[in-house]
Amino acid sequence: MSPVRATAEAGATAGAQTLPTPPLPAVTVAGQGLAGDLVYADDQHYDTYYALPSAISADAVTIAYELFGHYERPGASTLIGSHVLNRKTGATVDLGDVKIVGLSQDGKKVVYISQCSGCKQGLYVEDLATRVANRLDWSYGGCCVRLWASFDGSRTAVFWSEFPHTTEPGDDGRRWYVRDLPTGVYKMLKDPEDPGFDTFQTGSAVSPGGRFIAYERQETSSGGRRVVAFDQVTGQYTRVTVTMGGMGVGGISNSGKLVFETSEKLVPQDTNSDLDIYVRDLVSGAVTLISTDEAGAAAGASIVKPLITADGRYVTYGRWRGGLESVFANLATGAQRVLTGLDGDKSAIYTDLSSYGHEVLALSRNGRYLAMSARTEAGRPGIVLRDQAQDCAGDFVTATGSGSEPLYGSPFDDVLYGSPGQDTIYGYGGNDVVCGLGGDDVVDGGPGDDALYGGEGDDRIEGNEGDDVVEGGVGADTLNGGIGTDALLYRYATAGVDVSLSRVTPNGMPGEGDLVFNDFEQIYGSAHDDTLSGRDNSEKLVGHAGDDLLLGMDGNDELWGGDGHDVLVGMAGDDYLNGGPGPSDSCAGGPGTNGFGDCRFTSNVP
Repeated sequence: MSPVRATAEAGATAGAQTLPTPPLPAVTVAGQGLAGDLVYADDQHYDTYYALPSAISADAVTIAYELFGHYERPGASTLIGSHVLNRKTGATVDLGDVKIVGLSQDGKKVVYISQCSGCKQGLYVEDLATRVANRLDWSYGGCCVRLWASFDGSRTAVFWSEFPHTTEPGDDGRRWYVRDLPTGVYKMLKDPEDPGFDTFQTGSAVSPGGRFIAYERQETSSGGRRVVAFDQVTGQYTRVTVTMGGMGVGGISNSGKLVFETSEKLVPQDTNSDLDIYVRDLVSGAVTLISTDEAGAAAGASIVKPLITADGRYVTYGRWRGGLESVFANLATGAQRVLTGLDGDKSAIYTDLSSYGHEVLALSRNGRYLAMSARTEAGRPGIVLRDQAQDCAGDFVTATGSGSEPLYGSPFDDVLYGSPGQDTIYGYGGNDVVCGLGGDDVVDGGPGDDALYGGEGDDRIEGNEGDDVVEGGVGADTLNGGIGTDALLYRYATAGVDVSLSRVTPNGMPGEGDLVFNDFEQIYGSAHDDTLSGRDNSEKLVGHAGDDLLLGMDGNDELWGGDGHDVLVGMAGDDYLNGGPGPSDSCAGGPGTNGFGDCRFTSNVP
């Protein structure tokens, strides 16, 4: 179901919520609506709207998500509609009231489950260009498919049905089935140790290409709930767990590494009774505990569904640490990090719906891109797309400098790293990520939409042509955006920053002394009390957390306060001012036609 009209305030907010460029480390692709912001065709008004990610394509250009309406009383949530967004074209496909299972890796097809009077009616694959949908399960005129199914992104779908789909002996329905999309052939999954039907069906996973399958079931003989894996090449079944907890099955890599969640103690260092994240190699049988603390002991996890990349190198999962955090783990190095937002603060997963089994994370095939339910630049929950390469944590590197000679990128998209010392790095062409790391570096992005990070030291960064992201890091940096729509970030700051595009220096934290030239069009502050000022042009200023002062100066500006008690002053021009979720934000638009959102006090006169 699609929104048919919006209030004036909602229109202004929606227009500012999508930010496809520059290539920020975290980009809002869908936001949360407040009460009264949207009016739907069924004329129902919800207290809150939640947009939750379901799947993303390999290149993260296509994102599928579901929109829920939530009533504070009695605390119920309703699926309003599902959508697929193409970030390059801005086109959105409205799928209606369906549960999204997955996207093809090229983003051209979507697999979903239709609804039927509160239960699920059919499993479909739809071509997003032609809008032609083909049914993948058999129709018996009743509710055939439950809420859970999985898709490998190319040719294999796994689903549970009440009705038989094969002529195999013992197929009386209430089974997990495998559908090969190119041939249309069905296969019934039947654990030989307990061949009875499956009365419990909550989740499944399938590896890219369809060789490895895992599913959750409740056995007819013992009533026990467990995770079972199946290898389509060898025909071997493997019992992964005896009991289950949380989401159970997560995902499977090409080589058969299954990530799952359980409260079972599968290794000696797991001494708690909490849910934990494990990886099991379905070929070798090796089991690895993932959700660990610094000492290697089990640290527990949340019920957020864990995900693994196609190459089995990266896992992402959720955990509780004073809030629901998203953790990105490198299985090759053992390194784990909590993901942060544009302000450098922990990018907490935000949704009340995760406890009901809804997806709040969607990972690209190689793990570089992650769509998650988190706080947006407005300070409110929405879907944020992260580029993990821009964390400068050693992932997805294509070339590393030595410091003794300049490092040149290619005409393509590169991830370039400097050395601990002084480096000179040229992106050359393509949309590059450059991490200078330590030393006094010279970085030139060259043509393309680049993300340039200086790290420690007194760095000189030139964005050059394209829509670039620039962050100097700690030190007295010289920062120049160049031609294009460029953004300046201060997510590393440990104190409030004072940044003005009307002066060259001083800028940054107290005593930092950054030289900031005025060819930036966007400034993103820190998690502290910031003062951000534009110039006589059109800028976007985002304060994030803290008690911020945002001054748009002349021009048509966007000012976003974020959390905290913020003061936003648009000055002359047609400005949009959004105070964020703080309870007492003050917004002064100045001369011009202004729009306001989340402002306790408003005025058109500064």
